[in-house]
Amino acid sequence: MGILCGTFTGLVPGIHPNTVIFTLFPLYLSFQVPLSVFGVFLASLSVVHTFLDFLPAIFVSAPDADAALTSVFSSETVKNGRGLEVYMKTVYGGALGVVFALALGLLSFVFLKPLYAFLTGIMPFILLFFIFFLVLDSGGLSSLPLAFLCGVFGVVSLNSGVNQSFVFIPMFSGLFAVPAVWSVLSSGRGIPEQRYPEVSVSECLRGGLLGTASGFVTGVIPGVGGAVSASFLAPLADLDRDGFATALGAVNTTDILFSLVSLHLLGASRSGPAVALEMAGTGPDLLVIFVASVLAAAVTAPLTSLVARRYLCLLRSVPVEYLLSGVLVFLVGAVAIFTGFQGLLILVAGSALGYVSLIEGDRRVCMTVLLVPALISYSFPGAL
Repeated sequence: MGILCGTFTGLVPGIHPNTVIFTLFPLYLSFQVPLSVFGVFLASLSVVHTFLDFLPAIFVSAPDADAALTSVFSSETVKNGRGLEVYMKTVYGGALGVVFALALGLLSFVFLKPLYAFLTGIMPFILLFFIFFLVLDSGGLSSLPLAFLCGVFGVVSLNSGVNQSFVFIPMFSGLFAVPAVWSVLSSGRGIPEQRYPEVSVSECLRGGLLGTASGFVTGVIPGVGGAVSASFLAPLADLDRDGFATALGAVNTTDILFSLVSLHLLGASRSGPAVALEMAGTGPDLLVIFVASVLAAAVTAPLTSLVARRYLCLLRSVPVEYLLSGVLVFLVGAVAIFTGFQGLLILVAGSALGYVSLIEGDRRVCMTVLLVPALISYSFPGAL
């Protein structure tokens, strides 16, 4: 069930795992499902989603929060016929991330608690550092107004009264999906023929290691998304654009695993699945979670090439203007259903900011939407 639901959320633009998780949560309570079974479902759903959510991000320009930065280069790679190549590198990164996360997860039992205790005392400075890094890396002082507005947008959205389980749908659909889809739609571009290259494990190793390290940072430091930490570490590892895609695949997967490790060892929830387990009570044994994650990855990763080709055939069989118009209607409908009128206002405001960032070429600076609220929460406890 987790694999099936993760496939659905991964391939359908605008549907995040949290949407399914918290929609089904009342059923878990009603039918008294064993907590271990619920944990396996959550882990499987989340891991499978991370292997497939790059497909709509790359080919439909409709990423969710976890794959948001692929919109920075997705249009160009698809136009050059390299969309499938980049996608398969994210898959290899995710598979390597699972392997590396197993080893680092075991080491976490030794050093995570003292490390987190130290970081908690300086967390505002860490978050402030990442904000300045994003601004300087995106465009310097010229990016500062947009970074500030996105941060304010995040604070207002998270305190708007919209259900916290669904508020990220209008936030990230507005900042990333709607502007990207509208840009492709207005340009009239279609999906050209894509090459089917062979991708080797060896060329993805460095990106996989970087993504795993980034996933660990994300799992420990609140508000620092995987894309942000990967953007920071990528220059240190001298990664090119393809290597960065591999790193994003790895951080996307390991972020989920390390958030569950953080819940188990620190009692801190850093993701939707972790929040659901925390709400359900004491989480299942960490070994059960990792076994479920490895099994889900082992089933899904070998099938991604076939799924990607079928997905691409489906996209190319439908006129691009119909397809993208349908994506926009779907996103607006999902926002209206799950978040109501307030969510639609958030979607409009986020779309305006996202379109400005698209014009300015500063898409990454939009990630301050999470960093600024986290900074305020740690600097002024109880303020948000």
